[in-house]
Amino acid sequence: MTDLVRYAVRDGVAILQINNPPSNALSHGVRVALQTALDRADADADVRAVILTAAGRTFPVGADIREMDRAPQPPLVGDVARQIEAMGVPVVVAIHGRALGLGLELALAGHARIAARGASLGLPEISLGLIPSAGATQRLPRLVAGDVAGRMILTGRPLGAEAAQEAGLIDGIIDGDLMGGAMAFAQNLAQTQTSGPPVATSARRDGFRDAMAYRAALEAVRAELPNADAPVITKAMECLEAAPLLPFDAGLALEDECFEEVRRSPEAMALRHVFVAERRAARVPRHLPEVERLAQAAVLGGGLLGAGIALNALEAGLQVVMVEAGPEAATAAAGRVSALAARAVAQGRLTPARRDEVIDRLRSTADLGTLRGVDAVLVAGAGAVNATVFARVAAANANAVLVSVSAFADLSALDAATGGQGRVVACNILPPSHVTRLAELALMPNTPPEIEARAFHLIRRIGKTPVRIEHSPKAPMVGLVVERLLAAYRRASDALVATGATPHDVDRAMRGFGFNVGPYQVQDLIGFAEPTPAESVFASSSHDLRGALRGAGRTGQAKGAGFYDYAGADQEAMPSDEVQALIEAHRAATGIRPRRVSDTEIVETCLDAMVNAGVACGPALRQLSDVDIAAILGLGFPRHRGGPLKSAEVAGVLAVERRLSARAEASLGDDVAFWTPHPALRKAVLNGARFGDDGRG
Repeated sequence: MTDLVRYAVRDGVAILQINNPPSNALSHGVRVALQTALDRADADADVRAVILTAAGRTFPVGADIREMDRAPQPPLVGDVARQIEAMGVPVVVAIHGRALGLGLELALAGHARIAARGASLGLPEISLGLIPSAGATQRLPRLVAGDVAGRMILTGRPLGAEAAQEAGLIDGIIDGDLMGGAMAFAQNLAQTQTSGPPVATSARRDGFRDAMAYRAALEAVRAELPNADAPVITKAMECLEAAPLLPFDAGLALEDECFEEVRRSPEAMALRHVFVAERRAARVPRHLPEVERLAQAAVLGGGLLGAGIALNALEAGLQVVMVEAGPEAATAAAGRVSALAARAVAQGRLTPARRDEVIDRLRSTADLGTLRGVDAVLVAGAGAVNATVFARVAAANANAVLVSVSAFADLSALDAATGGQGRVVACNILPPSHVTRLAELALMPNTPPEIEARAFHLIRRIGKTPVRIEHSPKAPMVGLVVERLLAAYRRASDALVATGATPHDVDRAMRGFGFNVGPYQVQDLIGFAEPTPAESVFASSSHDLRGALRGAGRTGQAKGAGFYDYAGADQEAMPSDEVQALIEAHRAATGIRPRRVSDTEIVETCLDAMVNAGVACGPALRQLSDVDIAAILGLGFPRHRGGPLKSAEVAGVLAVERRLSARAEASLGDDVAFWTPHPALRKAVLNGARFGDDGRG
């Protein structure tokens, strides 16, 4: 018997314990071992009940996602589920931690389910562009009402143990010793089973005794969804609606058919890519040493940036001290953190009790002496960070990792100011800092492994996904992936407007592609009263319109005029005649004869520019897939598209290269270099139209 499933018999109860840490994923080896263990229990005449549980911190939370792109190897989870249902003795599933995806799908086949208090149960497959499988779309509606089944499958949101018990998904909650409770439950179930095999989930109809009410509940849930017409939602609904209408085996066949259809879709492939890439980015590099768990952090600078970071650290359980220039400023900084926490309560992210617990761990002061003993110091001052500040911080704490929360930090100067020990790292966190999940981590060649490890742990601890980049002393912000992608996006947009599109055309096309807002809407929202460092590095000499808009006093929504006009209480964006006149004047001055630009051309041009800029970041990154993560988390790139590089793979890398080459040939001046395909594109074409991970690993 393989150790992937431990087998024991106690007092007539066979205990099958899945042992595949850390997530107990239902890999092929686990499935084989489960079948063997079930056969062994079924053949033992002394076994009156079976408990299915898991070792470690959690019940299974899915399968090995790498198997999703390969031909499935039997037995599948659905095969194991059918074997559980067919057992001649009751099978009790004992859940702790989380039962997600295939883990819950397996549990649904049990004859009863109990859970430790605090456990959660969910079917998050929809977030990967998939529908649940292994019979979940047919078994879950047999146990719970239509609104519960619909929400679990169509939204992917999990249920806590209490809600699951109320819905009928589990049969009991165990406080304390889960295995002791499971033994008592299983033995009682075995004693009360009078004759015949236990009732299988597939034979129950609890959730749709009233078929009309069940159908109406499903439709009501779907009507609440922002993506109600997405193909994956349609397929999930098809399976859920079939559950009360078809024999169980026919329902399973329909589920298999629908699952395969969505699994092969571009959206599902893109979402699986993002799932893997995001976890790869967050993984601490294996060569780094183990470090002690961080307990205390200090934030210098109590503006919105610093307050948001402080709230993240507090929510993560850290003790936080905010340091400002004077007592009044320190009090105001603490007030900003409290205001952000109050907003989180209003939004349902925090309970009032949790907010009070979080704020109790915050101190604010003007005394740099309080930095002594903290594990990390995050300097969140606006604009360029003064090396003198870092020198004072280093003098106050000789051991902490020092983090410059700035996109434009000169790490070489800050390192020199702090003794040249490589203690300083830069971390670019875009506003709003308490919500943004991306943190671009810039390191120097002399950054000690322990400092790098502590920086990674800090970023992950405060709820961010790190994208590691190599610091460039000559041009610090050039290495930042988001800045490069954003600059390319804007430059391509400006070229399209110069060609014949309007800002409204570009925004509409990119929203149609999946962005929540278009590039010009974003610029108006954040404002562009002053040129940014990114403009000076990346802007086109021939197509940039911001200078003309600044000259006309149009610097964004806050001024009531930017690329759009804004009027009324709701500040609705309206296309501007004045902006159109400026665009036409620019075209006339540069000799451009405008033409019609289609939405397809707009999307392709913007994506091609981001792809070209993204692959150029490769040598500075741990892995090239970080480009897609930076675009999704930092630019709002539509997740179901997989990021710019994955989108290029789906659309065809060769086509991207050819479009860029054509633009380069038709361009003049600095635009030629901008549109010239990066050599990595040719390499990807030769690599089967796929981007390899050419980063540092």
